[in-house]
Amino acid sequence: MPGVAAGFYATTADPYAQVRVERDVRQFRTTVSGDILRSDEAIVSFLLRPEAVVQTGDVIGGTAELFWSEAGFPTTAQVQLTPVATQDGTEAVSVQLGTGPGAPSLTLVRQDRSLRRLSLVMHAIKGLALPNPSLVDANAAGETLPTVMKAASIEVAVPAGIQTRSELSSRALDPQRIVNPAELEAMLREWGSPPASVGLADDWWLHVVFAGRLEGGRDVLGIMYDTQSQNADPPRQGLAVFLNTKTLSDFRQTDPVAWRRHVLFTLAHEIGHALNLPHCAERNAPAALSWMNNPFTFAGGSEAFWSGFKDRFDDDELCFLCHAPHIDIAPGTSNYAVRQSRLIAGSGGPPGGLVALAASGAPVRAAAALTPVKRCAKGQPVPLYRFGEPVFLKFTLANLGEARFPYPKSFDPSDGLLTVTVTRPDGRSRTLRPAMALCQHHPEAWLEPGGEPASFDGIFASFDADGPLFDLPGRYRVTARFAGLPGPPLAAAPATLRVLHPTRAEEIAAVTVWDDPGLMRAIYLRQPLLALDRWQELVERYEAIARDGADPDDTTAAFLRYTAALGWMQRFAPASRKRAREPDPEKAREHLRAGQHPQLPSGAAGKLRRLEDDASGVTAEPGLSRRSRARPRRASPAPPAPSARSRR
Repeated sequence: MPGVAAGFYATTADPYAQVRVERDVRQFRTTVSGDILRSDEAIVSFLLRPEAVVQTGDVIGGTAELFWSEAGFPTTAQVQLTPVATQDGTEAVSVQLGTGPGAPSLTLVRQDRSLRRLSLVMHAIKGLALPNPSLVDANAAGETLPTVMKAASIEVAVPAGIQTRSELSSRALDPQRIVNPAELEAMLREWGSPPASVGLADDWWLHVVFAGRLEGGRDVLGIMYDTQSQNADPPRQGLAVFLNTKTLSDFRQTDPVAWRRHVLFTLAHEIGHALNLPHCAERNAPAALSWMNNPFTFAGGSEAFWSGFKDRFDDDELCFLCHAPHIDIAPGTSNYAVRQSRLIAGSGGPPGGLVALAASGAPVRAAAALTPVKRCAKGQPVPLYRFGEPVFLKFTLANLGEARFPYPKSFDPSDGLLTVTVTRPDGRSRTLRPAMALCQHHPEAWLEPGGEPASFDGIFASFDADGPLFDLPGRYRVTARFAGLPGPPLAAAPATLRVLHPTRAEEIAAVTVWDDPGLMRAIYLRQPLLALDRWQELVERYEAIARDGADPDDTTAAFLRYTAALGWMQRFAPASRKRAREPDPEKAREHLRAGQHPQLPSGAAGKLRRLEDDASGVTAEPGLSRRSRARPRRASPAPPAPSARSRR
């Protein structure tokens, strides 16, 4: 294929231009993409797909799709690439975007054969058992992170290797302790020092942390935690790998080769998320043998996945990684799962049927249901919610067959197996997109035929990474698909609920939350100290609403108390504070007692029972459940409500 050589071309002046040329000599296919940027802002990106390429001699041209940083501009234009002879023999091309007078024409010099470049800053909490440094060394023999990413035409550099840190904000770190998302973000800012500019190819930058375990994450192997821009901080620049999870700890002790493989897989998987790639199941490709799939939920089991996996991204993912517009892929630009182009889908396809097939081929008959946790009021056909009232959903899985079967105990959308879709009163549908996606080994249990269904009633659906889902008065329909069983996703029976028209005070209180991403994040993470001043103002607003006309079915006040209790159950140590705030079980109990409501998730009552038992020293006898302990428990009276300024 004569003419323009494959590779990455760029200018050095502002506005900065870059062009990527991919040439498949076996199939005679050429793909061209590029970006024109000014400082740290993309002006326009273009994509010339193989089917649109016209080659005349050495010149490549055709009609390209355009992706602008602002709306209102043309969506296509003619693009032409012509080889340019240089005095020093450097390969270069002249790129003309558009036709006619004034069409920009730029000369770009070939920089590399790889189409993208990415720099990683890696830190680990001192004292952890770390992988061999060769894992991230581009010059090491065998399969390494740089060789894996180079197969996707991404040149990865880890200039300083894996550096260890023993302190965060002048506080000592225990390698065995559990970390929370706020601490991960503090590590990103304090240890990583993200660059101010995210505009140029050479500026692609990610921070990687090796830590022990994630708070509340069960067996979470990795996470790309900054999915959204917060307080003007760019998103998609931080990820973490948790080395003390049960899965990785077991492999480290019994199978070092498998341990290295899983650490490498987790790194590549989370980097994929940081470059805005979804899970395979989210784009209806659950059988893909890709870094973005989950070996533990693969049809046929993890052994079937590893036996067929060729250490690569699949073709759709490779196309996105090589040619996605700058604003879709570059770390620090758009929020996770926000994409202008349609190079890759962000969610799964249509729901599956009632019957799923096990890996052995034996039929497994299961049924699923999704229902609001709040029950119908007397005489009402559907549950009624006050405007801005928290919405929790319950997912239930039942065995309709004659044989027991295993299932993953991962019914929250953040686990990656359950997809919830909300159809609004205006007819538009939204798929609930968790603010945080966990990549983990899902714990497994068995579902007996004719036995008690498995369920989870803590699905928080009021808002997600894209904002509020129930911000219009009217009737809503909620549906779900569960991808945790072999075969096609299992469709849950749909449910409906109604949001009432607001009073003026209710609308003001609701939009106070919805217009404040920091406050929504504090509520989602159940940590009011992340936005303390706005949290206190919110509590005061809802106290005033309750005084003006108390509704015993309204769960909002109880939910705020429940959230405050969870905040007091966590250690809070952001980089901005000189002293960490340690958990206070007594304050947590105080809020939980006042926050009990029969229409909140069962977890609220369960947490109160555990705190009460911890305070009284009650332990379970062998073989007895928490509900069958010897000492009877009396309900504690709710204390007087403290002032808003003393709450969390």
